[in-house]
Amino acid sequence: SESDVRLWDVHAGGCLATLPGAGALSSLCTSPDGRYAFGGDGSRVRQWRLPVATEAGSLQWRFTEVTSMCVSRSGRWLAVADGPGEVRIFDLAEGRYRGSIPGEGHTLLGAAPDGAGVLTARRDGLLEWWDASRLARVRPLRGHLGEVYSVDACTRWVVSLGGDRTLRVWEAETGRCVRTFPAIGASTGESVRVDPDGSRALRVERGGRVCEFDFRGIAEVSVPFAPTR
Repeated sequence: SESDVRLWDVHAGGCLATLPGAGALSSLCTSPDGRYAFGGDGSRVRQWRLPVATEAGSLQWRFTEVTSMCVSRSGRWLAVADGPGEVRIFDLAEGRYRGSIPGEGHTLLGAAPDGAGVLTARRDGLLEWWDASRLARVRPLRGHLGEVYSVDACTRWVVSLGGDRTLRVWEAETGRCVRTFPAIGASTGESVRVDPDGSRALRVERGGRVCEFDFRGIAEVSVPFAPTR
């Protein structure tokens, strides 16, 4: 139904799991091991076990409004963007609140290249890499000329999609922007994901089209994605 959320395999086109009654979520993320999904639902974060999609309760914290979330690559840290741009860090291993990332205005979150970090984006286009355990900034990534719509990373690269109609590839070790691809028509609601091996990124457009960016040949190839019901 329209109130459900489906998780898809973008390579095979099959539905991996269906989250019943989750259609009003403002954001959604999964743990790296694929065992859990977390969804922002107003002032709370809901949790599901996968692939059976049974709800496992909610995070014991009342937020102003959940706008974005991510789980660190290690699976230990859950970062939640709350209300006007405060980012709260939760230790999933110990089930406790760790603290908040300094500053305000963070609108978007993504997992950092290392296992202990998260990425944040501000409306002015500034990306920042944070150490979740120390709540300290590792390095900034400067280059986007407007709001960042989506960000993802592997151990080698950080990839971001921005309102300046570019998809940018950043070197994780230095924070230097090494490649810029045109992303015509980029808009809010789109997402970008990078393969764990760092060979390519996928841009998922609002209409369902998937664009593949090959980092090895620096070429863009459009590939169809037709989910099966």
